[in-house]
Amino acid sequence: MPPYNHDMATMEEDLLRNILEAPRESLPRLIYADFLADYLGATGDSLALARSEFIRIGCALEQHDLSPQERNQLSRRHREMQSSFGLRWAGTVAGLAANWSFNRGFIHSIDIRADIYLRGATEIHAQQPVEHINLIFMESRNPEAGRAIAAIEQFRHIRSLGLKGAGIGSEGLVDLVGSQHLGCLEWINLSGNNLGEKGVRALLRSPIFPNLRWIDLGANDLGPPCLREIAAHLTAATQAGEVLLLETLELGGNPLTRAGARVIQGCGPLARAARW
Repeated sequence: MPPYNHDMATMEEDLLRNILEAPRESLPRLIYADFLADYLGATGDSLALARSEFIRIGCALEQHDLSPQERNQLSRRHREMQSSFGLRWAGTVAGLAANWSFNRGFIHSIDIRADIYLRGATEIHAQQPVEHINLIFMESRNPEAGRAIAAIEQFRHIRSLGLKGAGIGSEGLVDLVGSQHLGCLEWINLSGNNLGEKGVRALLRSPIFPNLRWIDLGANDLGPPCLREIAAHLTAATQAGEVLLLETLELGGNPLTRAGARVIQGCGPLARAARW
């Protein structure tokens, strides 16, 4: 096997780029694991061999046909390797995020201060195929956050976004849901954001709404009028034959009242999804 050189470095960059561009796919990760073992491992790089094993174990744990014994053994080995090498493999994320977790050899979920993320988003996404982001806000009102997040191109692969307590308001949500980079979003936490009817209306009419499976609208001071708006939208969409993926709509902490409860119970799609 030839020594690691410029051509090998270029190959590694290409393999990593394939992972970043297809974060849901395991095959690019396994190909990269083979590269680590065949090229870097052949030079005596023990860390590369460990990373290769870590990626393969992570991909194996995604399989559904493992026996309980096999899953326990792999999980134990995965924890051991993460404990030993996780900080190094986390790269830049280790110094920026409050918490992170690995999936199939790479970081896929982070909890991070919003201001730190907005400054470091490009670097983070250039290293890790992150799909789940929970933003931590240090202030209770951040109306400009929606626009700032909407402009981040790397959000095109993000599947879940946490904005709890951000206080982006209705205008901030209008900016956010108008983004061209949220096409993969499936879960969003908007609790405690002072959204009002205007914000909820913008969410309902946005191109991202049909793909959302889980939405948290808790603690947004939403009452019966807003619930009627949601019920009317879900009813019209259902009658028009539109496919909505919504499974859960969290409404806790809002002044729903008995009138709101009647609205929920009178709309089948809303009654099935609502939690309060």
